[in-house]
Amino acid sequence: MFFFIKCINNEEGKTDISAPVNYADFAGSASCMNCHKDIYDAHINTAHFKTTGPATDTNIRGSFKAGENTFDYNNGGKVSMEKRPGGHYQVAYINDIEKKSGRFDMVFGSGTKGQSFASWTNNYLFQLPITYFTSVAQWTNSPGYPNKIAFNRPITSRCLECNLCRKNSSTPNRTGGI
Repeated sequence: MFFFIKCINNEEGKTDISAPVNYADFAGSASCMNCHKDIYDAHINTAHFKTTGPATDTNIRGSFKAGENTFDYNNGGKVSMEKRPGGHYQVAYINDIEKKSGRFDMVFGSGTKGQSFASWTNNYLFQLPITYFTSVAQWTNSPGYPNKIAFNRPITSRCLECNLCRKNSSTPNRTGGI
């Protein structure tokens, strides 16, 4: 549909995650405000601006209420969206036994059509397995993911270049960023 269908960084079709993505390398829209205040003020109220941001109660569109917060796989596995101390989490269960969790750290998508989510692990960014689709108001397997629970899809700096503005870059920010 619209997120990370396939992200590759080299000819072999393999994603290189050898260099960690450093949040401090990205400028964010606020850095543009001093020189472009009128444009900034208009832009911060658009869905386009809200395409990338921190995972907060206000930014995550999907429900965390029991009965509305899970995605079930055919093999007895499920991922539940849960609020826990320290944040919001996607939690994987196999036969009702917790196996793995990933914290919602970043939101991709304004929520107009849907949202996908990312989690930081040791300075590496990974897409979480479950995405929220607004039109059907439900959680579902992230686009392009296998039909199984997987927390290991890397998001490289190359993937972020369309959504965030890198500091000291000659490439302008195309989507507003955070």
